[in-house]
Amino acid sequence: MKEIIQQLYNSSIVLSGYVDEGLNLLYRQINYTDKKAVTYFSHSVEDEARKVFYGELLPTGNKNW
Repeated sequence: MKEIIQQLYNSSIVLSGYVDEGLNLLYRQINYTDKKAVTYFSHSVEDEARKVFYGELLPTGNKNW
């Protein structure tokens, strides 16, 4: 069960916005601005979220709001 939950967190790293004003990681928050941000839902994927922000990894979720 823990493995499945971790896979969900890994597949829910969302890149949004386009105005780069420095590192902007949002833990369980939605970005309603045009500032570039990465939303993630578990501290276990914070390093991956940071890599997504800097373009080292592709985001795994889509912003549809």
